[in-house]
Amino acid sequence: MSSENAEEIEELKFDDLEGIHKAALKEHKVGSLAVHRNHRLAYEDVRFLDGADSQWTEEELASRKSRGAPVLTVNALPTFVNQVVGDIMLNTPMLKAIPVDEFADKETARVIDGLFRNIGRRSKGDRVFKHGGKQSVGHGFGYMEVFTEYTGKDSFEQDIKFRSIKNSFSVIPDEEAEDITLSDQNKCFVEKRMTRDAFKRRWPGEEITDFTQARSKFNGAEYARWFMQNEVLIAKYYKRFKRTVEILQLEDGRVIKADDLLDDKALAKEVKGIKIKQKREAIYYEVYSYIMSGDKILEGPDKIMSQSIPVIRIAGQTQEIGDYTVLRGLIRHSKDAMRMKNYWLSTIAESLTTAPKTPYLATKKHVEGYENIWRNANRYNYAYLPYNIDPQAPGTVPQRTPPAFLPEGAFVQYQKMGEELKNTTGLFEASIGARSNERTGAAIEARERSGDIGTFEYIDNLNDAIVQLGEVIMEMIPNVYDTQRVIRLLNPDNKTIETITINNRVFDPNDSRLVLTENDLSVGKYDVAIEIGPNFTTQRQETARKMTEFLQVLNDQQKALVVDMIPSALDFKGADEMQRRLQVILPKGILPEEAGQPQQPQPPTPAEELEAQKLQVESEKNQVAAGKNDVEMAKVQLEAAKVAQEAEDADARTREIVLDTIEEINAPDEAANL
Repeated sequence: MSSENAEEIEELKFDDLEGIHKAALKEHKVGSLAVHRNHRLAYEDVRFLDGADSQWTEEELASRKSRGAPVLTVNALPTFVNQVVGDIMLNTPMLKAIPVDEFADKETARVIDGLFRNIGRRSKGDRVFKHGGKQSVGHGFGYMEVFTEYTGKDSFEQDIKFRSIKNSFSVIPDEEAEDITLSDQNKCFVEKRMTRDAFKRRWPGEEITDFTQARSKFNGAEYARWFMQNEVLIAKYYKRFKRTVEILQLEDGRVIKADDLLDDKALAKEVKGIKIKQKREAIYYEVYSYIMSGDKILEGPDKIMSQSIPVIRIAGQTQEIGDYTVLRGLIRHSKDAMRMKNYWLSTIAESLTTAPKTPYLATKKHVEGYENIWRNANRYNYAYLPYNIDPQAPGTVPQRTPPAFLPEGAFVQYQKMGEELKNTTGLFEASIGARSNERTGAAIEARERSGDIGTFEYIDNLNDAIVQLGEVIMEMIPNVYDTQRVIRLLNPDNKTIETITINNRVFDPNDSRLVLTENDLSVGKYDVAIEIGPNFTTQRQETARKMTEFLQVLNDQQKALVVDMIPSALDFKGADEMQRRLQVILPKGILPEEAGQPQQPQPPTPAEELEAQKLQVESEKNQVAAGKNDVEMAKVQLEAAKVAQEAEDADARTREIVLDTIEEINAPDEAANL
């Protein structure tokens, strides 16, 4: 591109749609030519990996089909590709935020980490990484795209997500970008073909230029890719514009843009009275996206919330040839070995199918009367073959001739090509899951590691792409999550969700005149790093495996002291109860609480909390019932006392009546005596 054209494009304004469209057509033409070689070779790889007739040369395929020879394709390459992709998924990196200045803190970094994980969960990040990894391993490159979307139909709040670009051949990146992930690209196209009817439904009233019209309008066939007979090519066009900004460093250490003091009155009031320590000019970028056809800009400009174009490349293996970078996948150098493996297998099959059936040696007298049976002896599996005794050849019986010669050299070459497949992919038996002589975990891991070294570039390039993905998300976070709202964080176990309020403005408890902002994600600078290693579930499985292997070198007494630790690394129903029972039989002093260092109690699970609540309700019911029983018992005792008192009173009255009666009876006797 000439310097004159470069200056013309550099001076474009983001809202000059006519100028943007004109420049985009030229950039698209240059970019398409630049990626043509990589796309052509990668497309051949994709077809070859698919198998069938694509793994044969046109000449050999035509020759075999013309004479009816077998054309066998035993496609072993997907096994190698899936093995590398499987290794990638077992060690999916996790994004981490690292505080790098005095205004960043660990708590905010923790919030960003949880936000990273939740963005990955909502974006189905494992699928995105798997798809991109499969593309890079298969044919040399895949792509991811970061975007924002509204949280609901009636909401103005947005969330950050990312996705895989299904068709990696639809991306036309900046041919001048040097970073393997395209972090420094200034333009990028993501193409999409659609039918003319679909185009009219999406953009009713917009013109669709035919190819004949395009020849005069756009100077001939060089823009033919945009205008087809039955389809329309549209593209999302990303463009990055450079902007020079004056930045200020205040005495308190903060660095702000001079423009922000004019646009943000709250910020200007906050820093009023703070002296400027130093200032300088810095380069910033603004990224805009457009939807364009060969005719015009259909939608846009839409401002992207980051300074980087949010299209990230996942590269396979790279080879620099002068100024050109060749991207290739795992099978690029394995195609000839696979072709020869198919050729020799088909040659063996052809030899076996065309070899004549071995005939029987017999005299005419032997088969006389049984000609029809012997004529079909090579076609049917008879239980027995009758024959006559030939007086002219006494002691002889019909018997087969020796079998036809088989091409042993073809078998040898077929097996040799299998070894060449392993050599060209760098994956050997242990790497693709085959059994070997190793029995211990360390020996198996050593054999597997030999294959991992040969394919490490794929994993390393995916890690670089994920770091760039995190950089783009990090740039977007302060711009997207810039209001007071509730967000979700995913905890490291990838299961539990935590909700927090960000940008929450509260009064300073020490000075009610000051307003503080809690969980302000726009304050501080953070770098993005990744933690490489097994995910949470894989870590537990690996821990359990290593513990089990370690038990094999211990005696029975030593095993009894540590066996209770294994259930904590297992994930099945009853593991906690198993651990509790094993701990009961441990000698005193082994557990921390018995040694004077009580363990902190584990928080109850939701199921345990529900069970405790049920027990509490039952206890309260029992207490109420017990209270009712006490009241009833008191009533019974009161009634019993009342009855007893009445009985006692009755007895007293009875005694009184009896005494009175006795006195009345004795009275006449006493009178007579007088």
